[in-house]
Amino acid sequence: MSKVKNLRRKLKRSAKKCFSRYDRRCRFYDLSKIEPSKRVPRSKIIQFYSSFDNVGNYLPVLGIRKTISIDTDTWCMHDKKVDFDFINRSYKGIIIGGAGLLNKCFQPFWEIIGRECQLPMIVWGIGGCYKDVDKNSVIDKDIANKVFNKCDLIDLRDDITASFYGLSDAHLSPCPTVGYLETLMNKEQERTNILFSSHENLLTESETARIKESIGRFDISFKYTNNIQTFRRGLNDILEKFYCKSRLVITTRLHGAIISYGLHIPYVAIPRDDKIRAFHRMYSNGIIVEDIDDLGNTLKEGIELNKSVRIDLIYEFASKAKEWLNTVS
Repeated sequence: MSKVKNLRRKLKRSAKKCFSRYDRRCRFYDLSKIEPSKRVPRSKIIQFYSSFDNVGNYLPVLGIRKTISIDTDTWCMHDKKVDFDFINRSYKGIIIGGAGLLNKCFQPFWEIIGRECQLPMIVWGIGGCYKDVDKNSVIDKDIANKVFNKCDLIDLRDDITASFYGLSDAHLSPCPTVGYLETLMNKEQERTNILFSSHENLLTESETARIKESIGRFDISFKYTNNIQTFRRGLNDILEKFYCKSRLVITTRLHGAIISYGLHIPYVAIPRDDKIRAFHRMYSNGIIVEDIDDLGNTLKEGIELNKSVRIDLIYEFASKAKEWLNTVS
């Protein structure tokens, strides 16, 4: 039986290796995906993030890495068994970020890190998800502030998050994603497409159909993405094949607006939560359309870029983060 088991293990490892070779999804060295006995730190810094395949979870991590020139180890915040014994003895510091990591679904993580973390930490590029249909969709104030009070540095992606948690001194910047997109923005691209970037969970089928109908009347050959990377289409495929070739983006996703902003492409945002409204109010370079029926006329009128990309705010915080890294390393 032992020979059969060994053969099965070898076949499983071989199949996994072959499978991963053709997997185009962005992947990090994530300790939550590794058996406890096989976990080995590769960096002095561990970064907490969401490993769900929405590119909006991966781009901020890439942006943070790029601006501080460090490849952090990672740990998915969805893991219900975060091993802080291992983390506290294996690392020098912690980064929480970026993306919507103050969503209520992450509350168990915020509870455990507030209780068990013994390391210096910073928060970078996070925010809440303030849905129109559920304003109570963020981490409880007392739980989050227990962690914020332990942080050496705090950067948030919007002022409504700062106000909600009483963090008047927090640094605000668009999103670390914009730092990662800097190299793509400088590439010459033929931008001819119109792109619809949709958050399907925020729209009814009828609303999605109406948006597509309005775009189709304006440009019959528009492209579509849900911003979710797949085995055959990874993060960089979505950026290069869709966003980088678009002259205009219609989006119901915050990261549809953020990517457009970072690539200096005009956008039309159709919000179903306050995080998109806050981003647009603070950084703009697009238009907000609250009523889908107004989309057609908005497309006819055209959208122009009216502001520079505030990448300086990202590097401003990155400079502080580098100083922090020098003190903890």
